Amino acid sequence: MGRKKTKRKKRTDPPAEEPKPRAEPPPERTAPRGKRWLFRAVALCLPLAVLAAAELGMRLAGYGYPTTFFVPTQIDGKRALITNERFGWLFFPPKIARTPTPFAFFPEKGTNTCRIFLFGESAALGDPRPGCGVWRFLEVLLQERYPKTKFQVIPAAMTAVNSHALRLIAAECARLGGDAWVIYAGNNEMMGPYGAAGKLGAKAPDVRWVRLVLALKRFRLGQWLAAAARRLGGGAPAKWQGIRTLSDVRIPPDASARRRAAANFRANLRAMLGCARRAGAPVLLSTVAVNLRNCGPFGSLGTNGLPPARRDEWIKLTAAGTNALARTNFLAAMEAFQKAAAVHPQDAATQFRLARSALAATNSEAARAAFLRARDLDTLPFRADSLINGVVREEASEAAGFVDAAQEMGKGEPTGLPGEESFYEHVHLNFEGNYRLARVFAKGLAPLLPERFKAEARSGWADFDTCARRLGLTDWNRAAVYETMLNRIQGPPYTSRPYHLRNVASLMIRLALTRQKLQPAAYFDARAVYEDAVRRRPDDPWLRENFGEFLEANNQYEDALKQWEVLGKLWPWHFLPKFYQGRALARLKRYEEACAMLDAVLAQRPDFLQARLELGLIEARQGRYAEAEKVFRTLLQDHPESGLLYLNLGDVVAAQGRREEAFKDLKKAVELSPNSWKARYLYGVELAARDQVAEAARQFAAAARLRPDYPLAFLNLGVALAKLNRPIQAAQAFQRVLELDPQNQKAQKYLEMIQELLQKAAPAESPPAGGKEGGS
Repeated sequence: MGRKKTKRKKRTDPPAEEPKPRAEPPPERTAPRGKRWLFRAVALCLPLAVLAAAELGMRLAGYGYPTTFFVPTQIDGKRALITNERFGWLFFPPKIARTPTPFAFFPEKGTNTCRIFLFGESAALGDPRPGCGVWRFLEVLLQERYPKTKFQVIPAAMTAVNSHALRLIAAECARLGGDAWVIYAGNNEMMGPYGAAGKLGAKAPDVRWVRLVLALKRFRLGQWLAAAARRLGGGAPAKWQGIRTLSDVRIPPDASARRRAAANFRANLRAMLGCARRAGAPVLLSTVAVNLRNCGPFGSLGTNGLPPARRDEWIKLTAAGTNALARTNFLAAMEAFQKAAAVHPQDAATQFRLARSALAATNSEAARAAFLRARDLDTLPFRADSLINGVVREEASEAAGFVDAAQEMGKGEPTGLPGEESFYEHVHLNFEGNYRLARVFAKGLAPLLPERFKAEARSGWADFDTCARRLGLTDWNRAAVYETMLNRIQGPPYTSRPYHLRNVASLMIRLALTRQKLQPAAYFDARAVYEDAVRRRPDDPWLRENFGEFLEANNQYEDALKQWEVLGKLWPWHFLPKFYQGRALARLKRYEEACAMLDAVLAQRPDFLQARLELGLIEARQGRYAEAEKVFRTLLQDHPESGLLYLNLGDVVAAQGRREEAFKDLKKAVELSPNSWKARYLYGVELAARDQVAEAARQFAAAARLRPDYPLAFLNLGVALAKLNRPIQAAQAFQRVLELDPQNQKAQKYLEMIQELLQKAAPAESPPAGGKEGGS
């Protein structure tokens, strides 16, 4: 039978469980939108509030310093602006910071006043005598040409700064109603703050970084951070010694930092031109003139980087050129230096020697090219070079007017390049140089001035003598400046320049010739010049300063004190008038008043060396030599290279009978200040006391050369020469004494003795030795 089919049961899976519903997260507790912004605002503002509170607290506590170039004050009950003595702290550590020259003016000016700002560095300021600087000559030239207008030239300039500082000053001046600007800047771009040297800030960093740092320093917190960084980092110079502070730096001619510094200069110059444009002030832009013919490079590569074979060849060719110059064979010298330059084309000194020999050989074209190249290859570039002046020329189209002072100042001179007829050393102008540069500026400014200021103009520009009389400039000023410059160029880096000794000799000759004019008869003529200048401009502080210094130099201390008192009213905020008054009071033996005035100076400027020195001299004048010695020794701890301090120390030590110590101190004074006539004279006295007559004669001769109006120098020189059996020269010295002091009985007696001996043709007999006041 067949199988019965059965129906298969369909397999069924157990029913699947329904998925459990996923647990929902708890609803997010979100803050309302307004609260979220509040939290963010608090998170942002809290740190700012803390910083603001710290800034305010620092200001209330008196921490920090103002950072503007001009700061407000009250003069005669009116709001005035004065230069800020601490503006330089933005760029230098306080111990070495430079200060602007004292200047005050009222922001509001009359409708008939033409205000001109002159921007620049120490050359534009007029260092070493700002009162007779280019800005002063410019003011007189314009005043004499346009007598119906009152001209006010304001020096927006300062020693050692560069365009990073000038940009900030320009931004201030844009709000001060200037009718015209003059920009004469560029000497400090390489060696100044944030320049290529890297000694006063980072080495030519991006200009935006510099501006950020300076912006932060505007705040007290930024100043605190900068001070902390200096304490931790160190590296800054301990004290300011002029360009000697930077003399250990070398910047190769092809260094990229030079190009970065020039780029920063361009950016800052454009910013200054933009400030003037927005202020509506026309700008006269100028290249910078420097001493090319008579100032050699401060630094050269020398044999650095030369292979031995080329080094030996270069040394040989340089020696050959030097020998040819000594024989006055200028063509041979020129040929030798040309070959040396071909071997070592990057050496600045070789280029300068080539230029000097080419100039002597009357090859002006070759000399000009080599002088310019020597300046551009200088590894201590303290002068505006072709790179910097090139930037000025390229940006000239953005200015209302342009003058090429670098070219104009050399017109009429050998090679068409400027030299010692206009400069003391590398960049600082002498009085004639300041006048020449001011003429260049005046001619360039005339077309830019509004017509209302040029009504009833006179024909032609005033000559130098007229300007000098208006500024109270006499031979007494010249002698003082020559002394200053001689002391300045005695140390490095000046001494490393080719032809340095010739530069020193040139200044010494000029000083000696000028001193010969400082005769009693000339005193009255010079005083008349000052009195006329003061009568014309009684409120001119620079005239008062010049007149006071002249009167002090001629021992007219009562009259000098009157000038210092007037100066104190014109500069009531500044310490210098107080110092001048204290010094004059000391000379008048009003010691208590003098000390009070000098203490006031030190309360304002505790670091002012001259005031502390004067207090030591007051002790010495009162016979308190031990107290004076303590003062001088204390000062020497901070100023160990001051020849003046060693001079005064030696003097008071000698007064206490310690001649051996005095001898050493005075010898040190001569070493440090070889152009100090007083150091030479007192050292000569000590040498004579030790019977070192020949050396004493040399010191007395130097003192007489440096101070040809000082009878005792010639008297002691005559005595020493007589002891050395040189009767004719001794007689000449005694004759000079009698020219200066006809009543000098010792000189007359010695001269008669020598003349009698000469007549008898007998061996000269030595006259008796004297002391400080009579003979050695």
